[in-house]
Formats: sequence, C-alpha cells, structure tokens
Amino acid sequence: GGDRPSTLPLAVALALAWLLVRARRRRQLRGAVVAAAMAAVVLAGGQASAAPSRAGMSIDHFQLRPGDDRAMFSVSGSEVAPAWSPYAGLWIQYVDDPLVLVAEQADGSGETHHRLVRNRTIGTLAVGIGLFDLAEVELALPAILDQHGEERIFPSVGKAAVGDLDLRVRFRLMERDDFAGFGLNLGLGASFPIGSRTALAGDGGVTIRPRVDLSYGLGPVLLAFNLRFDIRSRPASFQNVEVSHDLAWGLGVRWDIIERVALGAEVFGKARLTSPFSESAETPIEFVAGPRVRIWEGLTAEAGAGAGLQGG
Repeated sequence: GGDRPSTLPLAVALALAWLLVRARRRRQLRGAVVAAAMAAVVLAGGQASAAPSRAGMSIDHFQLRPGDDRAMFSVSGSEVAPAWSPYAGLWIQYVDDPLVLVAEQADGSGETHHRLVRNRTIGTLAVGIGLFDLAEVELALPAILDQHGEERIFPSVGKAAVGDLDLRVRFRLMERDDFAGFGLNLGLGASFPIGSRTALAGDGGVTIRPRVDLSYGLGPVLLAFNLRFDIRSRPASFQNVEVSHDLAWGLGVRWDIIERVALGAEVFGKARLTSPFSESAETPIEFVAGPRVRIWEGLTAEAGAGAGLQGG
C-alpha cells in the first residue's frame, strides 16, 4: 500500500495507557495482563503483508528511554520504577548524515558517497509507570522536527513527520541489592506503524522486540548490557539494502561523580539476525557520551554527543 499510517495500533496503545491510569487508582492490574494485552495487539498487527516496501523505512538506531536506571540515554539497567510512580522524558537530538548511499564506480576506481539525508532534528517524548515494584510499562513516540535530504528520491524528506509508536513492558527478575550487585530484567516491546515511510520515520509494519537487560552496580558505577531482537512483520528495502529481522545490542557505563552529577557513555549497534556480524557493511556501531545533572528531585537534565564508529 501507500504511506497512509494505521490508526488501529495507536488506538489500542492509547487504550492500554488509559487502563494503566485507571489501574493506578484501583491497583488491580497485573503485569501478566499487560503483557498478554500487548501480545494480542502485536499478533493482530502482524497480519500485514510481508511484501518488501520500497517507499522508505526508519533510519534511526538510537532509541531513547526514560527512567533513572540507565547508563545514559538508551542502554537500560535492570531495575524498574517504584509501584505506580509515573516518569517521563523529552529529548531533542540532531543527527548529521544519517543516511549515506555508498556506490562503487563502474570502472572500479573508487566509491561515490550520496548524502540522501544530510541532517535531521528529532524530538522524542516517552512516558512510563512502575507496576507492583516488579515491572514497568512505557510509551515512546519520536517525531522528525526538521530534515534535509534528497527530495527527488524521498519526496517527504523535507517535511515534519511522526515516527512509529513504541510500547515496552519490562519485568525485573533479579534485584541488584539481593544478588551482590547483579541485576536481570526481561522485556517485551512492540513498534506500531504510524510513522511516515517516505519521510524515513517509519517501517510500515509491526515490529516485536523481546529483550534482555543485565546490569552490575559497584558503588557509584553502573555497568549495563542490553540485547534485543527486532522481529519485523514487514521487511523494508531500498536500493541494495533490505531490513528484516535484527539483533540490537548496547553496552553502557555510568559514573555518579557526586550526588547530583553523573557521566555516562554508551556503545550500541545492530546486526542482521540471520547472520550477525558477518559483514561490517550491515553492522552499524555508534558511540555517545555526556553528563547528567539532577536539578532537583524528579527533574534531571542531560546532554551528549556521539559519532558513528562503523557504518551499516
């Protein structure tokens, strides 16, 4: 089909959020019910056609998440928010050359680099709530605020556009205080196709994201490692690039220097799930680092900068 977004997944996700608000008052919701409801939505959305789409796809590897227990921006720790405690985050990020097509010269003399997207500014809003001191549920929605690129290839690349909606549920299995600093968290996420493919903000299909989050706390230092599987109901392709099922990973460290100030750094990337790390051209790796300052209780400001270590 075309680039028309589906409103059903968004409506179901908003209904889940409404149920969570009611559950905060009534305290009768169970984490298993949330997971089952999300799985039902994922299965319903997964009936979309599996034919590859050439209209475009999301080109963002960086998935920001709210909450206190994380290395810095996207790498999660294993702890969850206290029961019925809401939390939220708002980020603005600028990305330079997020999509560059590398083509070999016909005579084999070298390569030509085509900057299909020269830069983009992205805003991300995420909200969450803790459940029973054992789990948490989050909603995240990115939006392209400004973007410049090849409009002859991607007609909507110069327009503002919303991205795909992410719903995540995470369950803490091991609390660091009870296991000598080691923590374990299992999660299930789903991305719903409300984003624009022609603006390179959406994938055009449902993506299921089971994940494992490990962490280790040693005094003021937190180490975290995330492993996630992106299972797409609808592969996307452009030129010689086809995006289907991925293996995503992230490694991060945070150092609480003083009570209100911390420094963090993350390395994260993706690989093709069927043949991970077999080709460097299909294994993007990125790095980001920066400070975090707690202005007052409940309000934190953070900033960071990063670079691509390996294109893909």
